[in-house]
Amino acid sequence: FIKIEEASTDKLTINNASISTINVGTSGANFDHTIDYNITTITGSSDEVTFNLVNLTEIDVDTDGIETVNIVAKAGAGSTTTDTVGIAASTVTNGTVNVSGTDADDEVTLDAVASGYTTVNATALAGDLTIGLAARDAVAMTITGGTGSNSIAMEHAGDVLDGGDTTGTTDTLVIGGIMTGTTVVDLTADDIVVNYNGSANATVQKNFENVDMSGAAGSGGASITGTTGADAVIKGTQNADSINPGLGIDVIYPEAGADTIVLTESTQAVDTIV
Repeated sequence: FIKIEEASTDKLTINNASISTINVGTSGANFDHTIDYNITTITGSSDEVTFNLVNLTEIDVDTDGIETVNIVAKAGAGSTTTDTVGIAASTVTNGTVNVSGTDADDEVTLDAVASGYTTVNATALAGDLTIGLAARDAVAMTITGGTGSNSIAMEHAGDVLDGGDTTGTTDTLVIGGIMTGTTVVDLTADDIVVNYNGSANATVQKNFENVDMSGAAGSGGASITGTTGADAVIKGTQNADSINPGLGIDVIYPEAGADTIVLTESTQAVDTIV
């Protein structure tokens, strides 16, 4: 493996690499720079590299031609800092990013994912995974969270999204894109996005307790139904929405537009409209 403790410039370039595992930072020194990683040859479709995030705050990696990128959070209980990683690459098609970490404090934010990586698998991540709207392109992606409280963005009707283990966590589906029709979300359903941008949604988005549509652009609104018991955070669009948060102690952010909010409880619960 290659161990990187520090760099005197903002960018470290590794050429003709024959080693596929890189330890980034040490327990006594962190590394917050760009790594341009180039293997000896990029022919074929099974090139792979692993970045062990030992000690860092934020890095960007450039992995041109490498189909599988493994991001392994290693700080564990020794750090409560979120590891922020941006991934740039060209000449990658249908690539995969695997994110893992065994400690609940192993939190990872992917703040940029090159469009060639269409699968992000974080099933082995014990901490929180965050992928925001700005981090991804509007291409169909498959993203799976782990056992933490995850926030995952949807920006394509073909997205297959799974918030991961819902036991003791609160996972948020962030829905964006340019909307011209109504998006229908039902948090009680096994597949929670019923319609996306006015059309029936054929792919599955599941295991999310919260929904955030505040970043969606365009003129389309939303119809959102909350859960039957879990406490939900619901954020509408900037247009006219219909929101029924359901049961539980919910927090509703109607945002802009002429919204209709129906509060229905079978037992006493205090919902909050912000």
